[in-house]
Amino acid sequence: MQKARLLLLALLALQCQTATPGKEEPPTLPAWSDVVFYQIFPDRFANGDPSNDPTFEDTKGGWPDLYFDTTTLAMVAENWQVHPWESDWYELQPWESGVDWPAIFDWAKPDDPMVKTWAGLRRYGGDLQGVIDRLDYLQE
Repeated sequence: MQKARLLLLALLALQCQTATPGKEEPPTLPAWSDVVFYQIFPDRFANGDPSNDPTFEDTKGGWPDLYFDTTTLAMVAENWQVHPWESDWYELQPWESGVDWPAIFDWAKPDDPMVKTWAGLRRYGGDLQGVIDRLDYLQE
């Protein structure tokens, strides 16, 4: 029992020692640290193949399908479209303007639906072919 106490005290004493600062080498930056990095959202970058543009059916099981009542969903489905390229981002599209946003989001202001509310519903139709087609733009 005495030996166990001495061993425990010795271990505690070792743990209480303060570490002496040593000479550590400063971290070096990786070779790629000065490289330009692009994060591309293909859907919003370039539409290289309109034949594979999304349809409203492609949104099933996600946004907006899970949030709208049946009546609103039918109206949205009837008018939904791929968002026109280079349009005014803040301008509501026909399918967007028919939605009663405050009824869906209690924080949406009447007559002033916030961009955050409906912009996430938009699909632009961009794809990997669009990225490939615009590699020269990225090269610049």
